[in-house]
Amino acid sequence: MMADHGHNYMQSQNVSLDEMLKAAGFHPADKISDNKDCVVEINALVTCAGIHTRRPAEVASALCGHEQIELAAYTEGARVIIRTARGISAVECRGGRLRYMPLDADVLDFAPLIARLKAEGKMDADGYASEDVWFSRTLDHPWPNAPRRLWDALHGRFINPPTVFLSIRDGYYAGLKTYEKYIKMASTHGGLNQVNSATFVMTMTGRLKSAVRHEDVIGTVEPGFEPRVHP
Repeated sequence: MMADHGHNYMQSQNVSLDEMLKAAGFHPADKISDNKDCVVEINALVTCAGIHTRRPAEVASALCGHEQIELAAYTEGARVIIRTARGISAVECRGGRLRYMPLDADVLDFAPLIARLKAEGKMDADGYASEDVWFSRTLDHPWPNAPRRLWDALHGRFINPPTVFLSIRDGYYAGLKTYEKYIKMASTHGGLNQVNSATFVMTMTGRLKSAVRHEDVIGTVEPGFEPRVHP
């Protein structure tokens, strides 16, 4: 028995990404025809959303100026840029190992962790650490496994990823107003932070000894198991 995500257990209110974009001089549209056009991608009533745009840095900066937006991420060359109202940091990947770098701010507050990992020899001189290290050492951090998750979100996790990913602050969500006719939001999920990410797994096999990534649950609980796929 398991869940696939956490829940913030907060009554929340809808935020209009369209209005935020308009206020910044952009044009919410159904397709991108020029540099001002933005296509907003939202699903259900959740604390994450995507924007398709030709100007990701400007869009991310404009949206992070609103208190409802907790974090924005987009690619810039070989980096993933992470922006908050405090400034920007970056994630880089080399040989499967990941590096988190504050640029003008430590937006995820990883500096104390990085110092410990370097002191313990878990991180190389350039600041790269393995995926397993990032996962295991950030389980209880406010941003669990954030470097890997943000990198994957913009590098192959999705067939058609948005240009800018948004993590929306708890207490708010982005969604179609028509959905609100059918449900009153007492809790939601989707963001990158701890409460939206961590969840439970229950098993009687005795094989689950510690926290695992969601994609590793079946292989850990039932090694070699392959579910049947019926035509």
